[in-house]
Amino acid sequence: RMMSSNKNNDNPEDDNDKGERKKIPEQKWELRVDDDILLIGDVMFLTICCLIVDLVGIVTSPEFAANGVIFAPVPLVPPTLSKTITKASRMGISWLLAGVNNMSFTMSSIADDESVVKSTVSTWVTYCSIEILFSLGYAAYLSRSGFQQAVPALDLFQQLMATLPILVAWRMIYSRALRGRFF
Repeated sequence: RMMSSNKNNDNPEDDNDKGERKKIPEQKWELRVDDDILLIGDVMFLTICCLIVDLVGIVTSPEFAANGVIFAPVPLVPPTLSKTITKASRMGISWLLAGVNNMSFTMSSIADDESVVKSTVSTWVTYCSIEILFSLGYAAYLSRSGFQQAVPALDLFQQLMATLPILVAWRMIYSRALRGRFF
């Protein structure tokens, strides 16, 4: 790096004679969680949403009727358990990233009904983007590894559509409980 003298002092950052620059303050990224119950509740309801979507998928599959409907033998470890755990984990991580980005875990995000809906919808939009990128990235990774994996578009769509009403309802009930008025 070349140092040059600035005799006319036309650089406002360089006020002293030694050519030293003022330090620019670093901007720090802050994880702000005002209410840990809100965060835990969000993750819990995302897991419930994941279980509901998977249960609907199992009940509506043709194999369910062919195996005897409700009277079918249930194995000790269901074959879809690992897929469900993976999906619930991915959903939780995506929601946490979206929530931190939109400051959804602050008290101002649940101050009144309007702010609950606004913060939840904005977090959900970011969440949808992250989930779509995860799905596309995973499919691309598998295709580069030699496996042909289609993006589960219907499953992803059902998951994203089920998430919004469940989380809006949870956050609305929680916000009203904090404020002392339920309905």
